[in-house]
Amino acid sequence: MKITDAVKRYLNGAWYYSKKADDLEERMVRLRSKAEKVTTSFSDVPTFGSFEDHRQAVMDEMMDVERERRKMVWNCRQKLKEIEIVIGMLEDYQERLVLEYRYLHFENWQDIAYALHYTERQTHNIHSSALIHLLDIDKKVIANGGESMFSGKTMILSLLAEVEELKQKIKDLETENAELYDAIHTTFQ
Repeated sequence: MKITDAVKRYLNGAWYYSKKADDLEERMVRLRSKAEKVTTSFSDVPTFGSFEDHRQAVMDEMMDVERERRKMVWNCRQKLKEIEIVIGMLEDYQERLVLEYRYLHFENWQDIAYALHYTERQTHNIHSSALIHLLDIDKKVIANGGESMFSGKTMILSLLAEVEELKQKIKDLETENAELYDAIHTTFQ
């Protein structure tokens, strides 16, 4: 295991949330299709408990999936903000650019090299140098009594977000969830 692996794992955090949100969006598409089939196939049949129960189960699952997807999108945005701040700590603009393309825009190595007019080898070398510089910055933070940015114990987000802001976001999400439930419920009535 390389010493820079913890930095890479930290920087890849937003990609994880983005991928998870995409997977949940695909699941929502399948659930919508399933809900439409249920509604279409039973539209001419008298309503019995089993149809209503099945429809309600699909709607409940859609609500859960949408709630989880929104959570992943929010987590992704927050992680992107953190990563952007960490990358911004680098002095070298080439290092910042390579890390931004890789960890904020999720670009592959070939596309990064092409966009910046480097070879892939140059791109990897700049990337490695940037990771080492981030570790140096992290050591300075620790030396001044702070905690490692890459240990997982503290996140830069905790320095940026106020408690009241998070409470407001929770209220907003609860309102959105109620509106979403109403919209889904209205659609399938």
